[in-house]
Amino acid sequence: MKFYLTLFSLIILISSCDFSRNITRPSELLKKIYKYDKSKKYEKIKDLIFNINFVESGKVYKSSEMIVDGIIKRKKFNQFAYSEKGILKHINYVDDNCIRGDSNDIDIYLIKSKIADNSTELMKIIKEKPENIIFYKVAYTVLGFVATENGLKLLMSTNLADTDFTDEDLKR
Repeated sequence: MKFYLTLFSLIILISSCDFSRNITRPSELLKKIYKYDKSKKYEKIKDLIFNINFVESGKVYKSSEMIVDGIIKRKKFNQFAYSEKGILKHINYVDDNCIRGDSNDIDIYLIKSKIADNSTELMKIIKEKPENIIFYKVAYTVLGFVATENGLKLLMSTNLADTDFTDEDLKR
């Protein structure tokens, strides 16, 4: 009887925990962001982001905070833009339209933009495992992801509010 009571307690404990298994697909990551946005758990969204600290005009910025700020404020255009309608639409297409390790995308979005200059970890991934850098580009939307030991993380987001794209835009 004691064994069953212990087993029952263990099952209850396990089922009540929110295990964060490693995310492996971009759609899973976007679904988590959407879920946490709906429940206003913005600190949990930050855990899904590959944070990069950068300095501009003497002030330190955190990319995770800027992405979350864009979500909270429902920024409409450009970097960190977000809308519920946009994320829900892109969830349906992101997995089939991602490109891994594309040197041209890495050069444009991470090297020339100097994003990579602000993270030794990101620079190491670019040099040693470029296939862990994933881009999704459809119409005006660009999402960057990084596959890490802790699962997939959102690296960058531009125009995630955009929903005005066609099937033709999905073809590269």
